[in-house]
Amino acid sequence: IVLGTNYTTLDSIDGGADTDTVTITTAAGSLTPVFNNVEAVTMTASGVSANTLVLTSSTSVSAVTVADGTNVGTVINSLGGGSVTNQDTSNTLTVDTTAGAALTVTAAANNTNALTITDAATVTLAAGAASGGFGSLTLDAVDTTSLTISSSAAALDYDAGVVSGSDQLQTLTVTTAGSGGDITVGDMADADSLTSITVTASAGDVDIAEVGGTGGGASGTAEALATITVNASQGGTVVFDEIYGDTTNSVTDNDMVITASANDAGSSVAFDDVNNQFGSITATLSGTQAVDFSEGSGTLTADSVTITRNGDGATTIANIDATTTLTATNNSSGTLTISASDAEGDTVVTTTSGALNVSTSSTDNVTLTGGGLADTLTASGTTEAGKTHTLDGAGG
Repeated sequence: IVLGTNYTTLDSIDGGADTDTVTITTAAGSLTPVFNNVEAVTMTASGVSANTLVLTSSTSVSAVTVADGTNVGTVINSLGGGSVTNQDTSNTLTVDTTAGAALTVTAAANNTNALTITDAATVTLAAGAASGGFGSLTLDAVDTTSLTISSSAAALDYDAGVVSGSDQLQTLTVTTAGSGGDITVGDMADADSLTSITVTASAGDVDIAEVGGTGGGASGTAEALATITVNASQGGTVVFDEIYGDTTNSVTDNDMVITASANDAGSSVAFDDVNNQFGSITATLSGTQAVDFSEGSGTLTADSVTITRNGDGATTIANIDATTTLTATNNSSGTLTISASDAEGDTVVTTTSGALNVSTSSTDNVTLTGGGLADTLTASGTTEAGKTHTLDGAGG
């Protein structure tokens, strides 16, 4: 159903049975059409100021396509959940849903302006074009609890830009599924409610910028971030900038569990700093390819740190700073490298398979036990009274 320029809201459109689409060119200002039994709308903005499509009287509409129109703001108001596909390269898009709705926004154009979402509880951002995305993302700081960003095919990219309005966001899920279908997520300064990050990079790459406040000093650190799960395969790579977790001394401390694997040639996982200063970090790393903490300064900071490396790949950790204990076990045939470390409690690093390349400056108890390969074990700290430093190259 294609509406002409003489359409007014006095005209009632009934699509009847089956799936019906209305195509309309909107104008500056607000339009509240009456569409009954119409499931989809394609709108093209015109004029010199914002075009607003209000769907309070068109509750059957669950899919809106924004065609490439004039360089103005496009506002979709009162969508009762469903999907919005943006084909406009130059608009600023705002999507308002009914309270608690689930919304999918597909970026079918390379748009460097802002995307703002209000009232939606569950938000999915989907790649729909090469170099697709928006300049920034603003979620509903009260209502949005879940964010998924996905690329379902090769060469379909999504660049989310800087993420704000994320105060109530609990889960972040990022998924790629094809070579050249890459996802980039900008800084998320406010991660107060974030409990989990899940990343699956299959062929496509994922790059996630800082999570949890600028330098960890701003409000919004991810003090409840308990689970980080990362899988890279089919040549996909995952890179994290800094993650700031429990950096405030409080009654409740956060235990952070990191599970990361990289398999298949060309795949890798790389973290920058992970700061969970007043809680623990337990990292289980696996796969045939590199899983590292070596982006930037690559420092793991926590009250206690436990590392287990399984599989066949190598791992390099640039630095570990543990307030109490550091325990690391290399079950992989690859080398576990800890370039620098300092624990105020016991340090115990052992291998059951691959080589160790470990350096510690701890002055507390230190036990470094190599295996059958060529290990490099360094304990440079001055041993405190009553403590021991034991380095054993075993059969290597």
